[in-house]
Amino acid sequence: MTEPDALPRPIHRIHMNRTMPGATLAELAIWIDQRGSPDTSDPARRHLTTLEADADFISEAIVDLMADP
Repeated sequence: MTEPDALPRPIHRIHMNRTMPGATLAELAIWIDQRGSPDTSDPARRHLTTLEADADFISEAIVDLMADP
């Protein structure tokens, strides 16, 4: 059985691996927008909103896991 303290670390790493593509997508959306194609960058920004909301929820859950004795 896994120790309770060992669980938040891999979850945090999984979360970071999920967050990094979102950061990349944000950079690409900015790059696309700067080149005059908001029709292309707008959908990316909408998807980023969902990713950010999910990331906040996951971050809060990780903090709660780490706070439990």
